[in-house]
Amino acid sequence: MITRNLSLVINAIVAAIQESPSRQEIKVYMRSDNGLDEKSIYPQQLYDILLKLQNNDKILTLKSFPLALLPNVGKKPLTGSEINSFFDYVIQPSLKHFIIEIHGAFDDWYDNYLGEWEQMNKKNQPVQKNETVEPATTCEIIYTSREIMLNGTIRLSRPDFNGENERVFRFLYDHPNQKFSKNEIEQETGNRLQKSFHKIVENLGFTGELKKRFFDVAKDSIQFKNPIN
Repeated sequence: MITRNLSLVINAIVAAIQESPSRQEIKVYMRSDNGLDEKSIYPQQLYDILLKLQNNDKILTLKSFPLALLPNVGKKPLTGSEINSFFDYVIQPSLKHFIIEIHGAFDDWYDNYLGEWEQMNKKNQPVQKNETVEPATTCEIIYTSREIMLNGTIRLSRPDFNGENERVFRFLYDHPNQKFSKNEIEQETGNRLQKSFHKIVENLGFTGELKKRFFDVAKDSIQFKNPIN
């Protein structure tokens, strides 16, 4: 079952994956800009979700977590260096992070998660009194402040400003449902592409079923479909 807290955690993890060169050691910060600060989710709730993703879903390994942020109920009082450690975590935002390793099963799990989220979103569409309507089936990508968002709630990625991924996507986002050749993309973006269209789309966070639904990709052509039904 998808909950608000689970969505916060998955969104932050997916964003960190997009910014990390390796899936073996991904550092995820606990900050307000990714929804993992203590005002949005308690550290204990975050820790419990990560343990479930590790032990039940088996899609990641939790390699480190700032345990000093967790409640000290039922434990001996903190003393000495333990107090200093807790104080460091409280005052130093740079220490508020956890490190995970992403397993190969993550991509399929994430595709299923997106499908479940989409179905849940359809069921939650409001229905006017005394009116029978079919739930909305439209999915849309929203691109603002360099964040690629699915229906405005799930962040797929945050491409580097003016990088190859960002230039290509910005042009496609401004020209949806149109097919472009590689030469046309290079002319419009002003740069020769170093990566294939397939790789660019995956770097933008579109994998598996999500990629199939929003993109038509070939070796020398690409089309971004938005919104989709």
